Amino acid sequence: MFTRVKLGWSDISNDINELADNIGSCDAIVAIGRGGLVPGTILSYILDCDLVNFGIKSYNKENIQEDSSITQIPGLKFNHEFRDKRVIVFDDLSDKGTTLHQAKDYFELSQFTNYKFATLYIKKSTKFVPNYYLKEFDDNLWLDFPWETIKIV
Repeated sequence: MFTRVKLGWSDISNDINELADNIGSCDAIVAIGRGGLVPGTILSYILDCDLVNFGIKSYNKENIQEDSSITQIPGLKFNHEFRDKRVIVFDDLSDKGTTLHQAKDYFELSQFTNYKFATLYIKKSTKFVPNYYLKEFDDNLWLDFPWETIKIV
């Protein structure tokens, strides 16, 4: 059973700004969707760099973790133009680490030379600790991100 932690926009805003300070600069953010898309977009604006979508799914509609699968890869133009540039692969959370491991495999196979990983948060038992992250949470906590719970009317 999880204890839910509701994160607000002000929490996220402060944390993204702090993460941007830690990263410093880069040429592109590769945001892992869905969870990394909204904060990854904000991060790309702060760092004034390109943004690319990378779809990897590891949870089903009932929020149960499954084997991760790639649903969308960066385009060939991105792979060619950014292979030797500074790229940050970004997601909101490294829970078990399977999504980031799959992204790492992709970037290794695509022969990228200068990429690092960043998340806002990690869970204590993650098997993938990114180069940049801000906070560590206990495994029994479920983080409710504001973009997951927003209702637009």
